[in-house]
Amino acid sequence: MPVNLIWADEDATILTIDIDGAWEWEDFYHVVDYVQARAELVSGRLDMVVWRRSGAVMPHGTMAAHIIQAMRMMPDRFGVVAVVTTNTLVRGFAQLIENTVGGNRFRRIIVAPTHAEALSAIQRCREEAQTLYSG
Repeated sequence: MPVNLIWADEDATILTIDIDGAWEWEDFYHVVDYVQARAELVSGRLDMVVWRRSGAVMPHGTMAAHIIQAMRMMPDRFGVVAVVTTNTLVRGFAQLIENTVGGNRFRRIIVAPTHAEALSAIQRCREEAQTLYSG
């Protein structure tokens, strides 16, 4: 399967979406539905890592429209999306998406060069949020 969902932590609050190979927008919306359903079951926030591997092939269609629509559908407890990439174009696209759907409903998009660095960045964001709300 070109899209695999892997929980990155024992509490199932950080979901890695591992994309490799050819996939379709139908696969994308299955993931969106799963994330929405899972977010309703989590008592705290739900963060996500999107790991598009070098073998991933984007489907036809307007990528920005699909991603913006999906982000606007996310529940309030949805937190950070960390995108694993070193591609400059993808980094710029991530910034564009954050600017388009930023604010209270979608807190932050992080771009990291590796999966491990993406997880570390999410952890730092969680620590920052605890500091802001505790004092």
